[in-house]
Amino acid sequence: MKIGEECYHCLKRLIDQAVNLATPDRAKRSLAKTSALNILNQEFSDSAIPAQIATKFHGVIIDITRNADPYLEMKRGAMNMAKRIFKEVAPIYGKDFKSLLKLSVLGNAIDFFRKSEEVEADIKGEVNFAVDHEEKLEKLLEKNEGTILFLADNAGEQYFDLPLIRHLEKQNFEVIYVVKKDPVQNDLTMEDLRLSGTLGQFKRVSTTGTATVGLDLTMVSESFMKTFDTAKLIVAKGMGYYETLSHLPERGNILHLLMAKCRPVAESIGVPVNSYIAWLR
Repeated sequence: MKIGEECYHCLKRLIDQAVNLATPDRAKRSLAKTSALNILNQEFSDSAIPAQIATKFHGVIIDITRNADPYLEMKRGAMNMAKRIFKEVAPIYGKDFKSLLKLSVLGNAIDFFRKSEEVEADIKGEVNFAVDHEEKLEKLLEKNEGTILFLADNAGEQYFDLPLIRHLEKQNFEVIYVVKKDPVQNDLTMEDLRLSGTLGQFKRVSTTGTATVGLDLTMVSESFMKTFDTAKLIVAKGMGYYETLSHLPERGNILHLLMAKCRPVAESIGVPVNSYIAWLR
């Protein structure tokens, strides 16, 4: 994905948000913000990946403020909202593969820059994929065997992902639900699954071995990399994974399942902003 000028302003806004969530201490806020902005200014370039810049300055903010999970309360609120809305909308969707794909992508409407009422309206709205590779996906999965690596995104999405995962497991696939090793932004962690009470509902849960926005394959654990290389299918939820994986050569088994919430991401895919995407590449 080509970085856009507005990515700079979005990252700057993200710094403000993360610093304010991390600590009420004005001195720490000032130091954390200055340090994070230095990273942004040093790293921002035409060849940069926004998610990787965010990973770097989030680490600095956490170190300076000594708050290991600045987004904890925001994640708790998102999980409570998602659980409530999921119970409302899930009965509307069928049990077939296409319907469960739509249900899963609905959860990706959750975003820390959007008002909760906007998110709720989107989740309760109709899903039409602007890029729809469901038929290609079903062809890939014709042989009901192999491992599926399901890369989770935001806290709250687990409720929307679980029905699709259970469907795939019934087709004899081994599905590994992958969360972040440690907190970063509002991404899902093992602790978030425990807090939400959903951890025991997944047959297999693992981590990337990192706390990065999206996925930096130079930093992941050896066991994760082995599974990544051999998986039948990799379901990559959200824009962070799109930003960090879309530059890889096309391999035919990475499903980008997301809502394209910003112009640079939407333009790189060739769709309007806030379009739903199921792109197998």
